[in-house]
Amino acid sequence: MTSLVTDVSNPIDVEHLFDVVKKKWDGLDVLVNNAGIAGPTALVENIEYQDLEDTLKVNVSSQFYCAKHAVPLIKKSGGGSIINLSSVAGRHGFAFRSPYSAAKWG
Repeated sequence: MTSLVTDVSNPIDVEHLFDVVKKKWDGLDVLVNNAGIAGPTALVENIEYQDLEDTLKVNVSSQFYCAKHAVPLIKKSGGGSIINLSSVAGRHGFAFRSPYSAAKWG
């Protein structure tokens, strides 16, 4: 079994993760994008720009970063699945959690 701690909000870390996957296995059957952070709890006017950006990078951009590297491996395996997890907060909002709700809608 192999494990590797990866900051999925960092595209270079994600690329390294998939380099390790390529060396260990010949393909990929499934990718489960389940990384997420709650982000700040505050009135929208009190949220710092960087807190929004950090929340979006983990909750949205990371899914793209992982899918970008997973798709060629899934194709090599002859097919597979990508499962992106979200939250009901994306559909109904969540008081004082604007960045989180926006990210989960994305």
